Amino acid sequence: MKKVNLKLIAVAMGFAMAFSFSSCKKYEEGPALSLAGKKGRVVNVWKLDKVFSDGVEVTCDADCQKIRDAGSTEYTKDGKAVWINGSIDPITGNVVTTTANGVWEFSDDKTELMLKLEGSNDFWGTKILKLKSKEMWLGGVTTKDQDPQDYQIYVQK
Repeated sequence: MKKVNLKLIAVAMGFAMAFSFSSCKKYEEGPALSLAGKKGRVVNVWKLDKVFSDGVEVTCDADCQKIRDAGSTEYTKDGKAVWINGSIDPITGNVVTTTANGVWEFSDDKTELMLKLEGSNDFWGTKILKLKSKEMWLGGVTTKDQDPQDYQIYVQK
């Protein structure tokens, strides 16, 4: 009877697990594996942190930063969405906010966040590039299988 080399078996199992998990990567920027479900990772209040165009970060002046700080996006478990958008009042120079309500869901393959404003009949999709519990990267509005050149990075509020 041949002796079984446990180290060789352990190494082989490690490679097999690594290979199987690498094929599970749903989003371009990760994560490759998460214990939290996709819906659970989306449900949150998000703040816009960075914006990229053609892979280059778009700089933000003081007014732009005030607008970003005033805004947020909330996705709830029951599929509702609330967008709070900031803007600068041209007369006072103060930041004012407007709120829009809507709904959200995943695309069939869960690679896009499908959004619909209240009162609208149409969903639009934005490609999910990264989906973690405290960080989400969303690509610009795309058509199916199109790689976004512009994207936003959101962080947990």
